[in-house]
Amino acid sequence: MIQFLFNAFLISAITYLYMTVLKSYLLSEWFQFGFKKFGKYEGTWKEYLYMPIWGCQYCFAGQFALWSFIILFDCYHVFLHLGFIAVSILFTKIIYDRTKDY
Repeated sequence: MIQFLFNAFLISAITYLYMTVLKSYLLSEWFQFGFKKFGKYEGTWKEYLYMPIWGCQYCFAGQFALWSFIILFDCYHVFLHLGFIAVSILFTKIIYDRTKDY
């Protein structure tokens, strides 16, 4: 259980780093590319590519948790998988709420 929570927290920390620090400095051109090619087209199929990669920290955390669960854990259980995604998104929400004022 500790490994489960630690991995979910690690995904949340990586999401925070990607969507705040790296977005502003190192990967600013990557995020500009994403907005120019996919972000302007709200209501189209391009929005479904934009949101989980560039646009929404919770969507990114959910996608990251979705795919990393398969790699991190050797046994598969659908409720654990859904719980892992939910806990990762919850930790991301907690981190963003705590650092919002800074």
